[in-house]
Amino acid sequence: MKITLSKNSGFCPGVKKAHLFVEELLNKKQFDRIFTLGELIHNRIYNESLREKGVFPITVDAIEDLLKISEEKTALIVRTHGITREDTDFL
Repeated sequence: MKITLSKNSGFCPGVKKAHLFVEELLNKKQFDRIFTLGELIHNRIYNESLREKGVFPITVDAIEDLLKISEEKTALIVRTHGITREDTDFL
């Protein structure tokens, strides 16, 4: 069987933008801690690689705890596929 990889394969534009944004934050080293609201994308291997770089997913329920212990150098990134209206109201 021959498998042909499309020249357009890879991240969709939204995921690519989120990926580049996170990489930029990591490269600038302006934040001590980086969290994503839920996993950034639906890809286990990619999300594991983010954890290895110090980017961790959290839930909306954990935000209050994060705010209590948070320092100014903490970033929270909303995942690529968005959040519910209820979560938006909570924030």
